[in-house]
Amino acid sequence: ALGAPHLVGMEAAADAGAAPSEGDGPPKSSRSRFGGDGVQLEATLVTVSKGQNKLNTEGLIGGNGRRHYQLRRIGHHVDERRFERQLVNSLVCCYAEEGQISQAERWLGKADAARGVDLTIESFNALLRSAVKKGDWAKAEELFNRHTTPGLHPELGELRPNAESFSVVIQAAALEGDFVRAERYMRLADEHGQRPPRESFAKLIRALLEKGEPRRAHCWLQVFVQHGCEKSPDYLPKTVRAELRLLRSQRAWSAEDHFQLVTAVAVGLAGIGNTDAANGWLGYLVDCGVRPHDFPETWERVRAATPLAIVPASLFSDEQDYRPPAPVALLPAALRGEEHNAEGSVIESPSRTRRSLMNSQRDQASLMLTTESESPRTFAQNCAQGPPPTSLEWATKDAPRASPA
Repeated sequence: ALGAPHLVGMEAAADAGAAPSEGDGPPKSSRSRFGGDGVQLEATLVTVSKGQNKLNTEGLIGGNGRRHYQLRRIGHHVDERRFERQLVNSLVCCYAEEGQISQAERWLGKADAARGVDLTIESFNALLRSAVKKGDWAKAEELFNRHTTPGLHPELGELRPNAESFSVVIQAAALEGDFVRAERYMRLADEHGQRPPRESFAKLIRALLEKGEPRRAHCWLQVFVQHGCEKSPDYLPKTVRAELRLLRSQRAWSAEDHFQLVTAVAVGLAGIGNTDAANGWLGYLVDCGVRPHDFPETWERVRAATPLAIVPASLFSDEQDYRPPAPVALLPAALRGEEHNAEGSVIESPSRTRRSLMNSQRDQASLMLTTESESPRTFAQNCAQGPPPTSLEWATKDAPRASPA
């Protein structure tokens, strides 16, 4: 491996065209997460880059310890452009991760797509992440817009920001409370045909809720559910139910985290009095297979903000829905997935499967009552005319009307 003095001399030669020097000392820099200072890090990366560009001839010329010497002895020359590309991108990434943007820019200046030494998307995103982490938004936007002027920045070539690039800016802006910038890059990603990952939507929505902007959070949650993200084309109830049928280890995303995000928006909307929209998100959860007892606190907080249900006064009743006379009553609101029982209490509605089973059993019972009270000939005639009447219709078809109570 090359030592630190050799690397310093190599850097000086790359900058000024001079021969490597043995007496230069390492520059001052912060310690890398890989260990050592920046010069030792560069020395390690040079060695790794060379090791990645050798022929796979271990059985012929020996292991890694003698490979470089043997390849030079037999006259083999490494692909210098590929080596330079690997070296430049590795150093740009590592200097960017350490927050040394000036050093990363220095190595970025050695790239040139015309010579085959272009910048990778990983290096570009590392630079972008380092800029937003330091709060240098002017630098971040300048990096983001470099692809629009390829003549001034030949190192990019055909490189364009991807979904991760947009995600870096969106999440950083959301955490700083700069919602205008975050929403602008959300719309810009859509114009470029990119869908940011789910984490970008979640952080933006939660940041909006923390700052008291539930209406804006509601709008972005609608966009997220209808148009999806990088991992899923949408989060409509049909898609969510299909994901819940899979084992947890087979799911592409966490349904529990998604439900927590929706409940947070519902509670935020209820807190500002927008109970209709909050109840709509509860209905979305019910359509996804969630029951009120799964999130009882959410349903109770939305109910507390919802006006009471008004039951009108009963002055008389007919034969189909008899109800004794009663004054106006106020009942707790029944939200999506709930209903009132005969006593006026709020109970959980039967699930879709249970409701279908109950309807099927009721229809079978009605059909049995109808067929028992008809003659075979009359029943056949009724079937030819249309569906048989229910037991209630058959029982009251010829009955005299009851007098008002």
